[in-house]
Amino acid sequence: MYNMNLGRAAVAVVFGLLFATGYASAQPDPQETPRIGSADSEASVTFRVRIRNISADSNPPALLSPGAWVLHDEAGPLFTGGEADRGDGLEALAEDGDPAALAAALRAKGLTAGVFSTPVCADRPRPLQAGESYEFELTASPETPYLSFAAMLVQSNDLFLAPVESGIPLFDEDGQPIGLQNVTGKLLLWDAGTEANEEPGTGPHQAPRQSGANTGPADDVATVRPVDDGFAYPEIAGLVNVYIVRVPVIERDQGRQPGPPPDYSIGEEFQVGDVQWQVLSAQNLGHELRNDGSDSRTTDERFIQVRFQFLNVGSDPVEFEAIEDLPLYDSLGRVYEHYRVPGIPAPRYPKEFIKDDEECFGGRSFGRWRPFVLKPNILTTCTAIYEVKVDATDLVLSAGGLGSGGAQETVSVGLELPVSSKSLGDVVRVGDVRWQILSAEDRGHLLQAGGNREKTRDRFVELRFQLTNKGSDDLDFHGALLRDRQGREYERGHSEFVAENERCTGGILGPFVLKPNAITTCTSIYEVSVNATGLVLIADDLDGSEGAAETVALDLSDVVPLRFNLIEEDVQVGDACWHVLSVEELGRELGNEEGDSVTTQGRFVQTQFRLLNLSTGLLGYVGVTIMDGRGRRYSHFGEYLEFIDDDVECPPARIPPGPYSLKPNTSTVCTSIHEVAEDAKNFTLLSTDLEGYEVGLILLPDLKTSAPAPTPVLPGTYEVGKEIAPGVYRGELSEGSFCKWARLSAPGQDPENIIAMGLHEGPFYVELQSGDFAFTTECDLLPIAHLAPRDPLLTSVPPGMYVVGLDIGPGEYKGKPREDLFCFWQRLSNFRGEDDSTIAWDLPGDEFVVEVAPTDFAVEFHCPVEIVE
Repeated sequence: MYNMNLGRAAVAVVFGLLFATGYASAQPDPQETPRIGSADSEASVTFRVRIRNISADSNPPALLSPGAWVLHDEAGPLFTGGEADRGDGLEALAEDGDPAALAAALRAKGLTAGVFSTPVCADRPRPLQAGESYEFELTASPETPYLSFAAMLVQSNDLFLAPVESGIPLFDEDGQPIGLQNVTGKLLLWDAGTEANEEPGTGPHQAPRQSGANTGPADDVATVRPVDDGFAYPEIAGLVNVYIVRVPVIERDQGRQPGPPPDYSIGEEFQVGDVQWQVLSAQNLGHELRNDGSDSRTTDERFIQVRFQFLNVGSDPVEFEAIEDLPLYDSLGRVYEHYRVPGIPAPRYPKEFIKDDEECFGGRSFGRWRPFVLKPNILTTCTAIYEVKVDATDLVLSAGGLGSGGAQETVSVGLELPVSSKSLGDVVRVGDVRWQILSAEDRGHLLQAGGNREKTRDRFVELRFQLTNKGSDDLDFHGALLRDRQGREYERGHSEFVAENERCTGGILGPFVLKPNAITTCTSIYEVSVNATGLVLIADDLDGSEGAAETVALDLSDVVPLRFNLIEEDVQVGDACWHVLSVEELGRELGNEEGDSVTTQGRFVQTQFRLLNLSTGLLGYVGVTIMDGRGRRYSHFGEYLEFIDDDVECPPARIPPGPYSLKPNTSTVCTSIHEVAEDAKNFTLLSTDLEGYEVGLILLPDLKTSAPAPTPVLPGTYEVGKEIAPGVYRGELSEGSFCKWARLSAPGQDPENIIAMGLHEGPFYVELQSGDFAFTTECDLLPIAHLAPRDPLLTSVPPGMYVVGLDIGPGEYKGKPREDLFCFWQRLSNFRGEDDSTIAWDLPGDEFVVEVAPTDFAVEFHCPVEIVE
């Protein structure tokens, strides 16, 4: 969940991911897990997996059970093909659709695992029907770069859907996360080998006809294997559509203004005006200042001591007006001046904590303020003390002033101060109080328990901790404070959502009391800013002693996932379920049968969507907003209703004025018309919860007429970069027709000038590089912005070039040369047509079989082929 005020940075993340990364697909060999590198890769990445049941055209449509998923780095976390079930819970999933035992067994082995059980926009766990989707999120890293999952094919005895044993790679060979991949072609229908198979949909030992769980005769072949029992089952491509997308994130506090970047480091000499500088050292003094005598000062923040040297290389004295000429900045841009001891009539500099010969303070003499003076050619050492926030990091000293006329340099003081020295699970002793944080959870925008329900436009954080009074006296507990990196503090609240035995709130007679040597578990809920980062607990001694406090980091994520979905999918945001049905370009003019019309200098775009209210009360629809790729927003509520059919216009209420009311558990179709800029493209619909707390993103498809059709490249020779742009181009020829092209390094088509050349029939692609001098083609070509996946993938393949994972899946393909012709084929790593673009090739004169690997980028055939089932 995240701030509804999405800025351009968020838009850039979403569209940079989807429209620049493109699509990827890969399927490892069943017996081998490919190496995925981890160098220079991100520590962890969130992915969203959506499993959609598309079996509506099957007779009857299929059902899928809830399933289990797991992250792994070695092949076979769920099973080993050809071996018996391990007894870890796969049998319960494959026979009865219960994933709980399998997920628990995987977690017990130290693996990250979970279940998916509730369809999107459903109110409870249940099997997945045609047209519905399961969806779940997971966080993976290159250390566990593969995903496996399994779900039962309902009304079978023990069949389940799962990828091959090695799993689905979430990262490429360089350890970088894959942006978007359709993994349907990587799935198989497996037989668990734990129960004898019966005809699907009719067997007496299949749900829902079986007498109970785990009933039915044993399988004669008691091994896990791809199903091959003679019965007819739906093709995977007609059963489900499964894709995995990397979830982009934005920093919660991305709008903050950082301090100045450092120009120098400790020990480096530099000059500002007539003064030469050198920062000698920096020291973290912690919460207390102390000298050899009895003087001491404490703080709940931190004291930092910095020592530096000056040398006035000019001919005149330089007045050092005040130590404030030397502020510190932290990474958040907060400014810290020299610490002063509170006092009357005014705060004073802490001279008692600095060596006499390093006190560089001015003072009063004969009633006048006299600045500290740097005399020419005299080396002077000074010490400054700063009180900085406990979470301050990347401290930088600003070295300026001193008669420099405003010139300034910055110096990193070299202190990497942690946000906290303690973290979740650590035991912290402060005075007589022993603290230990047991858990911290970001609860998002909604609290719900029993009949209570509370929402916020910020977010709720729940903290569970233990307190032990190690002293001999009672201690009053008034609650613990949270503080964020911006210095804001938060008190606990909303105790009605906490179990009574962990509220620790006291009552009308006084505060909650910690008895000596008693261990008390407390749960507190805080309402914090939606942009709060670096949250820490202030653990004190409960006795009010100055400086008696430690901070404990909550280890909550400081990034916000950007939730987005695709058109024609159910999307749940809060209690509102969205399903975008269509988006249409209407041009510059609207009209209706009554003769009304309106024109625009931009364009009109129409969206139609279905809304379902999942709550028990009314929800108010106040229109919808779409956003283009440049972050411009276009809202609609009540405009252009005369151009929308009455039954889908969802107009605002008139008496009294207000939103359009959506009744509970009622589905409503609404239409909106938006006036957008002429150059607007890459639209996203902002799907809200209709209450102003949450928002999701639904990516709309490219509008067919939103931009001029791409200009075809006609036969001829073109200079790259001037007459034709680098990029991917696509050609399409009928079977038996051929097209020849060449990439050139210099004018003329002499052999030494040819970088690459090709001869193709059917569909084909060629990629031009920015370093090419020219390109020549004998047929029409079209520029391609991105590659779109086919649904379903081809299994009978005409002659042509096809992208693996988008046009066809990996596997074995068989073919036969046409009469009196050989059949050339090649497996490709790219579209460039160079020698190293070809992974393997052959020119068979008779029937042949070629295995297309999951790591192949594309494959080209010069005769029809079909996949080997």
